[in-house]
Amino acid sequence: MELALVLTTADAARLHRLPAIKAARTGRSRGQAVRVVWHDTLDRTLAADGLALSEQRGAWRLERHRPEPTDPWPPATDHRLIEEASDPNTLSTPLPDALTTVAAFDGRRTAFTLTIGGEPVTMTLLDGVLRAVAADRPCSRLFLEGAGVAVRELVLLLADHLTLSIPVQSLASEALRLADGTTPEPRRIGAPVLPPEGLSTHAAFAHILGHLADVLLHLAPLAADIESGTVPVHQMRVAVRRARSALSIFPPVEDTVVLSRGADALRDLGHMLGPARDWDVFMTETAPPVEAALPDQANLRALSRAGARRRRAARAALSAYLTSAEFRLLSIELACLAAAEWTLPDTEPPPLNEFAAGVLRARWKKLVHVGKSLEDLDNPGLHGLRLKAKRLRYAAEFFAPLFPGKATSRFIRRLSVLQERLGLFNDTTVAETLLRELNASPGYASGLILGFTAARGAGVRPKIAAAWARFRRREPFWE
Repeated sequence: MELALVLTTADAARLHRLPAIKAARTGRSRGQAVRVVWHDTLDRTLAADGLALSEQRGAWRLERHRPEPTDPWPPATDHRLIEEASDPNTLSTPLPDALTTVAAFDGRRTAFTLTIGGEPVTMTLLDGVLRAVAADRPCSRLFLEGAGVAVRELVLLLADHLTLSIPVQSLASEALRLADGTTPEPRRIGAPVLPPEGLSTHAAFAHILGHLADVLLHLAPLAADIESGTVPVHQMRVAVRRARSALSIFPPVEDTVVLSRGADALRDLGHMLGPARDWDVFMTETAPPVEAALPDQANLRALSRAGARRRRAARAALSAYLTSAEFRLLSIELACLAAAEWTLPDTEPPPLNEFAAGVLRARWKKLVHVGKSLEDLDNPGLHGLRLKAKRLRYAAEFFAPLFPGKATSRFIRRLSVLQERLGLFNDTTVAETLLRELNASPGYASGLILGFTAARGAGVRPKIAAAWARFRRREPFWE
């Protein structure tokens, strides 16, 4: 396993003095001065393609710094080497004209050989300064390489003493950000995309989880900004749900303790995102139409002010969590899961297409069974139907590339419409819960909002039935 980590300059200075590192060292450290210079065009042609051209000790390296959507690439991996030459003109990949120096790193690389749990681990510290024409700043990275169990044990041990985090960008991308004052493109966004073939079941699991870890890392600072809009919180909540779904879908691997800890941490993050998202929806979608229809209701305005305070409190709690050691540890756990080379269980899982078809078939049957008598379902029954629709949709999105064609896209589209309408109906229950938090004895203003949501829910119910009928007419795309 290979992991790249970010640490503070102060932590880098005391790393070698940690008692645990002293006890694990098996030889002398090896250090050398390092200078890396990155080149690109003035309009950043290479960076736009996720590439970087570096020069170090007379060697020119063309590297990829942003993965393609279907490229399995764990989050805590700095870059991938495309090719190297002593002269940039001899690289087989054509380079753009008019290259210029963009930024540089000056510092020191120190390598330590450690023994963790009887296994050798190489720990390399890169500590120095990133420099651009108009700015410079300290920069420290830690690279760990060795057997997966040993690397994970070491990084968790270090996390007890140092402020470690998974980098959201490579070192070259950080240098570009310093030079241009811009934020590079995120490594991953949206839903994971599997390649149509070539992956084992466990490799697919690692790819999906690694993609979602990158998405969470990208969204965390946006969702932690209390003044930001509702989108980052919503997207982060969806990413957490997708990650939890992936953990429930794929077969267990050897270290079930690691999986259990990852699942628990994702559940905790979901519990922080839930209130923030619910109050976002209430204050931006549920309450405003009622206020607009009844602008002279002072009670409604007072209730809205109380709701705004609850919303700010929920966002503040989420912000505190996303900037905490707990969230950093969650990101490290997910990165370790995505980078691990798992020892397969005694019974090897079936080929990915066969495995995917089995998962989809089981989740589809559960959904169809619950919805057989849709007209008889009460509110809790519709809530259960929504959850099963959501679980099937996440699985269908994961495995859709394995079954290309219009049937797949139409199935997912109709399932999405069903889920969205069930979500609108569920807003009534959510609104009632939030209003009870504001006032244990709902008053006139609360009654106005509950009446509005109940009426909207009643209007949505026939649309749910129509969406359900259209969905049922779609044949499973995996058969």
